[in-house]
Amino acid sequence: MRAALASWHMGRVIHAYRTHPRHRRTLSQELVAGWLGLTQAKLSHLENGRAPEQLSKLIHYSRVLAIPVDLLWFDRPGEPRHPAPHSLRTNAAPSSAPTAAMDVDTALLRELEWLLAEPPLLPQARAGRASEELAGSSEGRDGQPRWLDDVIGGRDVHVLISGALAPDGRIVLVPVHRRDFLRALGLMAASGATLSPLSTLATVPAASASLDPRVVDHLARLRAVLAENDNLFGPRQVIAAAQEQTGLLATHLRHGTSSTPQRQTLHHIQTQFADLLGWLHQDSGDHAAAGYWLDRALEWSHRAGDPKATVFILARKSQLAADRGDPGEAIDVAEAALTSAEPTGRLAAIAATYSAHGHALRGEKTTCLTLYDRAHDILDRAEPDTDPWGQFFSPAYIEVQRAHSLAALGDYPAAATSFRTAIDGLPSTFHRDRGVYLAREALAHAGAREPEQAATLGLHALMVGTQTHSGRIMTSLRSLHDAVAGWRTVPQVREFRQAMGQVPTATVT
Repeated sequence: MRAALASWHMGRVIHAYRTHPRHRRTLSQELVAGWLGLTQAKLSHLENGRAPEQLSKLIHYSRVLAIPVDLLWFDRPGEPRHPAPHSLRTNAAPSSAPTAAMDVDTALLRELEWLLAEPPLLPQARAGRASEELAGSSEGRDGQPRWLDDVIGGRDVHVLISGALAPDGRIVLVPVHRRDFLRALGLMAASGATLSPLSTLATVPAASASLDPRVVDHLARLRAVLAENDNLFGPRQVIAAAQEQTGLLATHLRHGTSSTPQRQTLHHIQTQFADLLGWLHQDSGDHAAAGYWLDRALEWSHRAGDPKATVFILARKSQLAADRGDPGEAIDVAEAALTSAEPTGRLAAIAATYSAHGHALRGEKTTCLTLYDRAHDILDRAEPDTDPWGQFFSPAYIEVQRAHSLAALGDYPAAATSFRTAIDGLPSTFHRDRGVYLAREALAHAGAREPEQAATLGLHALMVGTQTHSGRIMTSLRSLHDAVAGWRTVPQVREFRQAMGQVPTATVT
């Protein structure tokens, strides 16, 4: 790819992109020609003929393929470059090229960021076909692409799973070869760069005398987008946007509507944003900030007059207490939520689940497993619920929490088996959470004295951790790094520990 970019020949760049091993199979000329608005014959001529020189076409092709402007030998209107000391080319650049291009390492990092990203900005109608051809058209169980079955099932140990945002807004999983990932880690450590930055999000207008229903709808949709992006890119990129919206809500409440129903509506949305911020900080490992925002959420749930929100936030506080290593508080708060919840509703099942883990942390296995069975029973009988609280909750979620508890109880083989079953049942949109559970499954295998499997899963989890900056993932992986130290001569363990040593400090802390 670097040679193609350095040749200033767009046809060669397109050919290098189509045939790059990142895709695991060559993209057909028919597919890429469709992206570019060309026939297959014209693309073939473009790849094998003289270098195209018409600037408007170069701009169009580079935008469709989402090539970073810093890698190009021409400017794209309205897209600034990030200059660095050395040129990517060895010969003098023409006047249309930047006078200060990137140094080679930075160029390679930008190239990897581009190639690790989901493919180009395709028209929505072509997105499904593109994803199918990239992943391999054959399907495994439950309609998942076969490559994903192979990776999750441990049959393809050379490929890692990366999340990406498809053009139609879906989060999809794409394959990345472990060599590319490990090479990128080294570059990230040297440059301090990160992968998959979250684009800047628009904000809502300032407060007015009355509450425009469109503002409420916008805020609800924005929170959903932020939550989805958190699961793809992690909390760091999302926190600032969520805090800004929370501040705008406070402004509305201070200087805007005086209508009680409208104010309760705003408090309801404010509670959702505070819960999101609590979660974002919890995943970052900042438990003090997480506690602050959950306290705000609890207060605002009462102002909103929403008892279901209050129950859910109590359950969330139990989850946070367990993460802090305080089983007594985890149990007390979960029991308060369970007492207040509708006995056959989803929130009661959530409270029972978090209470179960509190008991696991106290070594009370029988009570713990009884509560997990109770959570399943409640969820099986629960009626469909359109409330926003705990929409993530499912039988697979209960099982992954049960696995976490089994590991805490020291039953590592059972924990590893339960983690595998639960991970297989997770939706593909749970990219960051998949990384959390992979890291915990890896720890369970280490506890069961299975270092090869532990290290292999740890590397998969590290891929997600470096993308999302998840404190939960990195905390587990630091524990895994120590847990497998006694097997440092095992090749998989050596590779994992070396990869951990290359992770930038900002990602690990």
